[in-house]
Amino acid sequence: ARPTLSGVSKTDCTVIANNNGKLTGVTSAMEYKVGSGSWTDGTGAEINSIASGTVYTVRVKAVASTSFASAESTFTIGAYNASKETTPTAAIDYVNEKLTGLAANGSYTVNSVSKTADASGNLAIDSTWFSTTLSIVKTGNGTTTTNSDAQSLAIPARPTLSGVSKTDCTVIAN
Repeated sequence: ARPTLSGVSKTDCTVIANNNGKLTGVTSAMEYKVGSGSWTDGTGAEINSIASGTVYTVRVKAVASTSFASAESTFTIGAYNASKETTPTAAIDYVNEKLTGLAANGSYTVNSVSKTADASGNLAIDSTWFSTTLSIVKTGNGTTTTNSDAQSLAIPARPTLSGVSKTDCTVIAN
């Protein structure tokens, strides 16, 4: 009778690069092949750094004059599907001239320029932003998250000061 394959498992990729899948439980009594390649003896060590979509076939080896090889089992390493960062919901603090409501110490791009929010989740409004619409994107970490969708936020112009005048002093006492 054929032996039964057991104890082998796979771990799908867990990063955007899709290159860290693994196969465990392939003992020295087993052999494996990648795709349609040649059989390789198992060692009992974990097989690491496997790209997503890679197909491994594993079986218990045949033993001369004793047993047939087991039926083959196929393991396909799955891809990691990164999640998008949450779209920012920044608001304008008109008094303190800053954007609020961002992630504390979060990385952003504002009109394609890299910016980092402070520990309170604020960004000072740059003087070049007045009278423009900002595109604010939460930057992905490059490992498990990708960039968010952009928030569009119109920054109005500063009001023009009008109706104020001065009168010079007209007496010696000033």
